[in-house]
Amino acid sequence: MARTQGSHSGITGPKMRKAALRLFAKHGYAAVSMRQIASEVGVQAGALYNYTPDKQTLLFDLMKTHLNELLAAHDALPRRPKPLPALRDFTRFHIQFHAERPEEVFISYMELRNLSAENFAVIEALRRAAQVVGKAPKRRDALMRLMGGAARAIGHELDQAWLQGFVQRAHLAMTAKPEQLPEALSMLTMVDPSAEEPIVVPFSGEPVDVTVGGRTITVRRYGVRGGDHLVAMLPGQVIGAFREHLVEKLGPGTFVCVHGEQQLVIAYLPAATIPTQAGD
Repeated sequence: MARTQGSHSGITGPKMRKAALRLFAKHGYAAVSMRQIASEVGVQAGALYNYTPDKQTLLFDLMKTHLNELLAAHDALPRRPKPLPALRDFTRFHIQFHAERPEEVFISYMELRNLSAENFAVIEALRRAAQVVGKAPKRRDALMRLMGGAARAIGHELDQAWLQGFVQRAHLAMTAKPEQLPEALSMLTMVDPSAEEPIVVPFSGEPVDVTVGGRTITVRRYGVRGGDHLVAMLPGQVIGAFREHLVEKLGPGTFVCVHGEQQLVIAYLPAATIPTQAGD
């Protein structure tokens, strides 16, 4: 096929992505070849490989760009302190954003099955981040109830002011970008100065050691049937296994750990700050 237009990165690259987006949405990823995309762009098929190593990477880049643009656009919105106006803004934003991008929305949902395992893991993480947008109050309330209930199940009643401060940190760890986290955490203060400050540590799956309540605790990932879990351990003793949060007795107090996207939030409350419930 004769080249109908010079191949220039500032022109051919964007044209290739637009053509691939249009063809994937119309015919499906599996039915579209790189030769078809090249024909749509007006270049020889080999020229496309100057801009993408393969068709799989092209699909992945289209999905990743869409989700990153969604998150960036939402981050740029003004924040409203009251829930009802915030909900209206959230609904209006999502309807408008997606109505203007029907092809991006279509492939972001319908072509997930055609991603490689590695690419799917990245896109799924971005999708979870997008789903968190606008759900902060609901997630904080749910985490408060879950952790409060877990503590009562072991006979402890967590101080509500302390728990609220901890959940704020846990929520930040679940939603904030790692580079934004230190500044965000510095704006929070614990209500109970007698309790230890929760520790926020990066967690990528490799074992991490933290010292809380005078004890060195290791948190590591391990695989079991039904998916990956985390386990918190003292030397020679398992404290507990969990996916998102753990509340367990440890000595006279309570060990608390929450797993965020890329961080762990860990704290130990000594007995003096946790009244033990009498059995009913």
